[in-house]
Amino acid sequence: MNWKQHLFLGTVISLSGFLMLYKLKILELHYLLFIPYILFLSLIQDIDHPKSKARKVVYILLVLSIITISFSSLFKFIYILFIIVPIILLFIIESLKHRSITHTIKFGILLSFPLYFIEPFLMLVAFLSFFSHLLFDSMIKF
Repeated sequence: MNWKQHLFLGTVISLSGFLMLYKLKILELHYLLFIPYILFLSLIQDIDHPKSKARKVVYILLVLSIITISFSSLFKFIYILFIIVPIILLFIIESLKHRSITHTIKFGILLSFPLYFIEPFLMLVAFLSFFSHLLFDSMIKF
């Protein structure tokens, strides 16, 4: 599948899950602010592919975070971590093989887990978005 199909199906699945939980009064409407991150999880598996949209987005975000923190007037030692970690991530991304760790349930749980501290059911919606990629990749071989 291509990135547009993964994004479309991730949108349908995650918004359906979100709306169901909203109707059951489990999630509140303001949690829609997390939808861009949740939808990004439907694409993140292909970060290990050199030409993926997810990789390009991550590169842009990492470079912007390095630049922003470098010019911050609040530059402190702790911010060095916010520069070093993205650089390390860039090297890790470059070393990944296609359909390796990024196509595992553990990776999905790892990326969804931070939302647990905001709202546990939001983590579930995020994981559904991530899992949709794995599901549709396994159903459609190319």
